[in-house]
Amino acid sequence: MTGFAAVVAVVALLTGYGAGRVRPWRRLGDWAQDQVRFAGSWARGRTIRQAVLVLAHVVTAPRAS
Repeated sequence: MTGFAAVVAVVALLTGYGAGRVRPWRRLGDWAQDQVRFAGSWARGRTIRQAVLVLAHVVTAPRAS
């Protein structure tokens, strides 16, 4: 059982390290901000897409929203 716990701990540490290096939260925020700022794709998008973009932008950058 301790071997399994060690493997789980190593996988969790590596996952956290990888997420810290890739920074998916920041990338999502940058993408949403670019989509909201430039009106081309924003104007062509449907209501659901616009709602998802605004929600992603508000969640990732509440002060800039």
